[in-house]
Amino acid sequence: MSFELPSQIVDACNSGQLIIFAGAGISTESKNVYPSSFYQEIKNKVGISDGEEISFSKLMSKYCSSPRSRKDLLLDIKERIDYVKSFPELYSEATKFHNELSTIPHIHEIFTTNWDDFFERECDATPIVTGEDYAVFEDIPGRKVFKLHGSVYNYGSIIATEEDYKKCYHSLKTGIIGAKLKTHFLSKTMVFIGFSFEDEDFQKIYKLLSKDVDGLIPHFYVVTLDDKAKEKINSLKIKVIPIITDGTFFIKKLKEKLSEQHQMIPDEHFLGIEELLYKIEIEHKHVSNLDLRKFPDAIYSLVYQDGLQHSFQHILANGHSGFTSNVERAFNVVDSYEYLIKGHRKSKDYSNVAYFTGYHLGQLYFLIPPKDRPKISFYYLFGYDEDIMEFKKFLKILKKSHEFHKSAHKHAKKMISNIKSNDMVIHRRPI
Repeated sequence: MSFELPSQIVDACNSGQLIIFAGAGISTESKNVYPSSFYQEIKNKVGISDGEEISFSKLMSKYCSSPRSRKDLLLDIKERIDYVKSFPELYSEATKFHNELSTIPHIHEIFTTNWDDFFERECDATPIVTGEDYAVFEDIPGRKVFKLHGSVYNYGSIIATEEDYKKCYHSLKTGIIGAKLKTHFLSKTMVFIGFSFEDEDFQKIYKLLSKDVDGLIPHFYVVTLDDKAKEKINSLKIKVIPIITDGTFFIKKLKEKLSEQHQMIPDEHFLGIEELLYKIEIEHKHVSNLDLRKFPDAIYSLVYQDGLQHSFQHILANGHSGFTSNVERAFNVVDSYEYLIKGHRKSKDYSNVAYFTGYHLGQLYFLIPPKDRPKISFYYLFGYDEDIMEFKKFLKILKKSHEFHKSAHKHAKKMISNIKSNDMVIHRRPI
C-alpha cells in the first residue's frame, strides 16, 4: 500500500481547497462488508449470468419491471444498509473510511454517490440532496455532504434506474449543485475514492465535469487499488492521476502529513480523554455528597470539575466534525480562557475562576501528546497549589481551606448562604 502522497494534495487540504468525491467502494460495497456486491445480488435475482455484461442502471431498471416494482428495489436498498447497521462489526468496517476522514478539520465538502447516511453519522456532515437543500444550508458553518444519488432517508431522491440517471445528470448539467461541482472541478483539487474506472457513475461524472473544459482539467486524482490503472486511464482517454493505494490508508497518510506540519491535532490526542472524564465524574459525585454549609470551599471543586467535564465532553462531542482537531481554533480557545481567568480573578469572581480554570486545563490537556501528559488534579481549592487526586486527601485539606485564601472562603460562604438543605445539587451549566 506504500505510495507517494502528492504535495499538491497536502497543500490543497491545508488551504481548505481539497474536495473528496466518494463512491460505494468505501462504504457498504467494500469487499470486507458483504461477500458480494449489491449489483451482483440484483443480477442473481433477475437471473442474469455472471458472464453477461449489463450496466448498473439498466440492471436496476430491469429489476423494477414486472412482476417487481421500484418499491421492491428501494426496500432491498434499505434492507442492505439496515443490515450493516445492525451488526457493529460490519458497521465498523463499512465506516472505517468515514471515521478516518472525520477528524480532518480542513475538509468542508464531500460529494458522494452513496445512498447511506454514514457521512452524516460519522463525519457530522449536513446532507445536501436537492437544490433547495443547498439554498437553505449553503451559508451555515460546518461540513456538508452532497448526495448526488439521493439518500436512504429520502427514498424519492434515490438514483438507481436508467430513467433516474437521465434525470440526475440532466439536473447536474443545469442545476445549482451541478454548477457548484463544476466550479470545484476547475478551481479546487478533487480526489475520487471508492470508484473503479469501469464504474458507470465515474464515467458519467467525468464526462459531465470535463465537457467544455478540455485541456483545462487542473487537479484530478483517483485513489484505487487497481494496479492496471494507468493502462485503463490511457484506454479510456481520461486525464486523471492515479494513486495506487487503499482509500482509508490514503486518508491516514494525509493526516500524518498534516500532523507533521502542525496543521491538525493528531488523533492519538483523543486517547485517555473518555477514561479521565469517567474518573472526574466519580470524584464529582463524592464532592456533591458533602454538606456545603459545613464545607463551603468545596463549591470551588464542584464548579472546577464541571469545567473539566464540559471541556472533555465538548472535545469528544465535536471530534467527528474535525472541529476539535483544528490547531488554530484549539490555541485560540486556550488563549481566550486564560483571558477570562485573569479578568474574573481581578474582579474576585472566584466561582468563575474555578470553572474557567477547569475548562482551560481540559483544553490544555488535550493539546499535550498522551505520552507527555502530567497528572491532572481532580480537585480545586484557592491558595492550595498541589494536585489533589483522591477524595480522602481532599477532605483532609478541605478542613483547613479557610486558612489558604480568606477572600475566596468568604465568597464561598456568601454563595452557599441560601442553601437550606443538603439535598440541593450545585451544578454549573456550560458557557
